[in-house]
Amino acid sequence: MPAQPDAATARSVRAALEALGEAVFAAEDELSVLTPLLGDRDCQAALEDYLDQVLDTLRGVGEEARLAVAALPPRPLAGLDATRTPGSARNRGRP
Repeated sequence: MPAQPDAATARSVRAALEALGEAVFAAEDELSVLTPLLGDRDCQAALEDYLDQVLDTLRGVGEEARLAVAALPPRPLAGLDATRTPGSARNRGRP
């Protein structure tokens, strides 16, 4: 069984992947409205094909980032000590 990352590493990776997802979404949004007119039909078609490939790549990167975030351990609730478990000595006698 693979070792689980420590909480700080998991938080850092999660934050980086979420930031990547947001950046990819913003780039995809900006590129999707970009339609420069070149005047030459062949150049125009080549540029549009290229932009479609870039958008597909961005969508793929965004989806992989989303899947990677989903595969990380769940984010602990704010204010809870991850070392305290229901049976731990620190937590005995408390609900």
